[in-house]
Amino acid sequence: MNSVSALCASIVIALSSLASVVVAQPYIELEINGGVYNGEYSTVAARAIFDTSAAPSMTTPSGVTFEAIWAEAVDPETTERPSPMSVSLDETYLPTTAILSYVASFDAYFLIVDVPGNNTVQLRVRKPEGNFNLSMTSLPGDPSDYDADLTEPLGDFSIQTSGASAFWNTGNDGGFRAAVRLVDGVPMPDCLVDLNDDGVLDFFDISAFISLYSSGCP
Repeated sequence: MNSVSALCASIVIALSSLASVVVAQPYIELEINGGVYNGEYSTVAARAIFDTSAAPSMTTPSGVTFEAIWAEAVDPETTERPSPMSVSLDETYLPTTAILSYVASFDAYFLIVDVPGNNTVQLRVRKPEGNFNLSMTSLPGDPSDYDADLTEPLGDFSIQTSGASAFWNTGNDGGFRAAVRLVDGVPMPDCLVDLNDDGVLDFFDISAFISLYSSGCP
């Protein structure tokens, strides 16, 4: 193969690789922020990322379920308070698991995020804009597909946790914001080799590593 042929072959390979990147299915992140009221106010905060090229984890005659590849949430029980104002509360996000299930009888999808304390945070979207159905083999890749069709009589959004729920169009039982966006994948962790978390990589990180290694930390 001469140099021109080799160059052309390289260009073809590069373009093929680029095309495969362009057509690759994106990752979708769903995020909930708000609060509910059931005698006390509780914070609702959760987010989950799904691979829209992944097949369902479970299919039944009544629904289709997909597992998140990453999720985190705030434990609502640690944020209970008599006032809707949040002051010095522990709203730490904790790693967890989540699923997104489409249930045909409701014509709705449910984002269900596990949180500590045997609890869940749930977002329900009825009459979604996208083509959610029992035969779907992957999740939609367009954020607008996850919006509710509010022109439908039963189109709505709601959240539920800690035995309380809130709907998007009522204010006496709480309120919330739901967002759907494209992301590149799961969040990258902080610099793992900055062991003393001072923002600098230096001898002190090496010393911390040696100390951890000597104590039996793998």
